[in-house]
Amino acid sequence: MKKSVALDLLVVILFMTTLLTSCSKILYQHLSNPKLYDEFSMIVKGFEYWDADTKKQGVYTTDIELDESDTVYIVVYCDSRETFINFYGGIADWMTDEMISEEYIYLKVCKENNDVLISNDFYGEISSGDNIIVSATHFVFFDKTQTFMCSLKTENKLYLDFDEGLSNIVKMMEAENKK
Repeated sequence: MKKSVALDLLVVILFMTTLLTSCSKILYQHLSNPKLYDEFSMIVKGFEYWDADTKKQGVYTTDIELDESDTVYIVVYCDSRETFINFYGGIADWMTDEMISEEYIYLKVCKENNDVLISNDFYGEISSGDNIIVSATHFVFFDKTQTFMCSLKTENKLYLDFDEGLSNIVKMMEAENKK
């Protein structure tokens, strides 16, 4: 009886490990593929961060010290119904314009990309209501409308280059997978 329970437990642990590793590989394969990113015109709502140590979310400003486990989000909404439907791959056809205007997307910014944005004065020059153009993947995390973005610009200025931004995302994922 004890062997059976131990064997069942071992099978469950192996299954869960395989499942989690597979999800991580799927995420890595998706987010590291430059062909799966498209440009979208978005309107900035604001900037937020998640402090992994205190488990608190707040308004992000550049004077807040972040560590590797914290996350910065650029909170945006689509500039048009067409952009919204393109971003979600057509699954939102049934939504009303009012519903779309209330649906925010959280663009996840890895630490290295955030450092680039800070050095290019993104947070000093861009505020709520401003239009930005981002390269983001359609992949949406299971816990809300979050996705990584790997480039960011306006009509007049490049704040984060696509190749550099994507490279930083890949490095971040590789470092997390080594943990």
